[in-house]
Amino acid sequence: MQVFFFLILSIFCLNNTYAAYPFPSKHHKISDKKAANFFTEIVTASVPAVVFIQVKLTPSSSWISSLWGNNEERAYIGSGFLITEDGYIITNEHVIQGADVITVTLSNQLQFDGVVIGADPISDIALIKIEAEGLPFLALADSDSIELGEWVAAIGSPFGLQSTVTFGIVSSLKKDKFQEPDTLQVNLSINPGNSGGPLLNLDGEVIGVSRSTWRYKEGFYTGLSFAIPSNVAKDTIEKLLDQELP
Repeated sequence: MQVFFFLILSIFCLNNTYAAYPFPSKHHKISDKKAANFFTEIVTASVPAVVFIQVKLTPSSSWISSLWGNNEERAYIGSGFLITEDGYIITNEHVIQGADVITVTLSNQLQFDGVVIGADPISDIALIKIEAEGLPFLALADSDSIELGEWVAAIGSPFGLQSTVTFGIVSSLKKDKFQEPDTLQVNLSINPGNSGGPLLNLDGEVIGVSRSTWRYKEGFYTGLSFAIPSNVAKDTIEKLLDQELP
């Protein structure tokens, strides 16, 4: 009888233990998975507005260039993003600097000739245009509202790998010896070819323009990358369109 009593008591305690500590259901796991992939929808909507930029520089025909072996055609790559449906694109000034030919490739692989509308080496912002209509585009957010630790995504074409996405956070809002004025510090990877691409917030809006990575040693990833705040880009573009900048 005592054995039977303790058996019943053990079952009762076991049931109470499971009731007090319920295991997550399958429904909870699905919800957690969706929460973990919160960038998926943002990236899917944003990628079509991000472009791959290829630049060619015509070799100099001078005898001095020939003497020093500088008469070969040079090519560079970068990224950019559409800000209007009729083909206006923001990128870095250093991406298109000195360009003779600019080829813009959309995410659907359609290619267009790019024309420089204006460029500002101080802010490192340039505005180029392609002849097309009905294009997807990205909105520019207020970069003054950025918070430390905010999640961000960068889309671009590092080493020519088009529509590559990286994630990270805003690492610092302070200015230090590595940073120039009006620069965002982030911990995601910005490699050659990423320059000029968008830095997106959780609303899918552009809060910055990818610019560079601090490299301590060759091949050594520092986790220090930099972007130009969207408000700086907006101000520069407005001045370029109004021809207030040279």
